[in-house]
Amino acid sequence: MKDFKELCYVCGDGRGFSIDDKATHLSESRCVNCKGLLRSSDTARCISEIYADGTPLSNSIDQLSGLHILNHAPFGSIHKIIHSLPHYQCSEYFDGTPSGQLSPNGILCVDFYNMPFPDDSFDLIITEDVFEHIEYPLKAFSEITRVLKAGGRHIFTVPIKQGKTRNRKGLPPAHHYAPPGSAGAYVHFEWGYDICDVANACGTETEYRLTHDFYEPPDIFDLKRDYNTYIDNINQLLYVFKYNINCFISKKTSMKTAHGYNDVTPPPPDQACVDKALASLDINSIISKLIVEANSLRTIRFERDALKERNETLKTNNEALKAKNEALKSDNEVLKASHQALEATIKTLEKENRTLMESKEALRFYYESSKSWKVTKPLRSAIELLRRNKGFGREE
Repeated sequence: MKDFKELCYVCGDGRGFSIDDKATHLSESRCVNCKGLLRSSDTARCISEIYADGTPLSNSIDQLSGLHILNHAPFGSIHKIIHSLPHYQCSEYFDGTPSGQLSPNGILCVDFYNMPFPDDSFDLIITEDVFEHIEYPLKAFSEITRVLKAGGRHIFTVPIKQGKTRNRKGLPPAHHYAPPGSAGAYVHFEWGYDICDVANACGTETEYRLTHDFYEPPDIFDLKRDYNTYIDNINQLLYVFKYNINCFISKKTSMKTAHGYNDVTPPPPDQACVDKALASLDINSIISKLIVEANSLRTIRFERDALKERNETLKTNNEALKAKNEALKSDNEVLKASHQALEATIKTLEKENRTLMESKEALRFYYESSKSWKVTKPLRSAIELLRRNKGFGREE
C-alpha cells in the first residue's frame, strides 16, 4: 500500500491516507479512519481556512453552524461530518426527477441549469469533481453565482489536465468510472486552469490551490491523448488516471451571468428570465459599443488591405531582384568564359615569344660564328641581310 502520513482535515485523524501500491489516481487515497478521499480532505481544509480557524471540520462545527451550506453530494466524509448543521442542505442530480423535488430515495434533485433556490440563498456551495460532467458550464456557474450570497463561495474540485480546457463535443465518449454507453458520469469537458476564467465570467473571483502535486505536467492524464489506454483499462481507472489535486475557490462579486462556452449553446432560459434580461439592457450603451467595435473593425480591415498591398509590392520587388540576380549570374558566366579565353591567349603568346627568343638566340649564334667563317661574298651578303631583317645589331 502507498501511505501518505498527513492530517485528515475532515475527521482530524493524523495517521494519514492509503491506497493500493499500484494505483496512480492518488486523489482517491482514503483516510485510515473516516475513509474519506484525500481530495475531500483538501476541500475541507479550504473550507476550514476560510470559515473556521484552519482546524479539521470535526473540530469546527460551532464555527460553521451559522453558514447556509449546499453540498452537492449526499454521501462522503464531508457530508457525514457536517450534515447535522442547522442550515445544511445536500443534493444530487437524477435523470427523470425535476429539479427541486425529492428522488425516490429521498434526496433533493438539483439541476445546475435551473437551481430550485431563491437568489442569495447560500454562504457556501461545495462540489467535488462535478463540473467535468456538465455540458453547459457557464449556465451552471451563473446559477451558482445567483444563489450564492454576496461574498459567498463556491469551493470545488475538478481533474485538471495540462494546457487549455478541451470541450469533448465531437470526440469519442468517455465516462469516469463507468463504461462508454452507460448512464454513468459522462465527461463533457477536460478542464485546464482557464476554468478560473470561465467561472469569473459569471460574477466571481476565482483562485486555485495546488494542494497535492503528484505529477509533472507531461505525465498528467490526457483523455484525448490517452484514450486507447482509457478504453483498454475501463474497469481499472484507479490504475490509469494521473491527476494532481487542485481546489478552486470562487467568491461571488456580482450578479453577472454568461451563457455558452466553446461554441456550445445552453438550454434556452424561460420567458421570465428573458424579460428580466431585456429590461436590464442599456440600449444606448450597447449601440455605442457596437459603433466603437464597427470603427475598430473598419480600421482593422483598412490595415489588412494596406498590408496585403504592401505584400504584393514586396512580392513584385522580390521577383525583379530575382530576375536581376539571374542576369548578373549570366553576366558573371560570360566574364568567366572571357577571362578563361584571355588566359589561353596569354599562354599562346608566351609560348610564341619563347619560340621567337630561341630563334633569335640561334641566329645570333650563327651570325657570330660567321665572322670567322671563310665564306664567299654572296654568302656573307646573305647573312648580313638576314641579320638586318631579324634585328640583330652589330657588337660595338
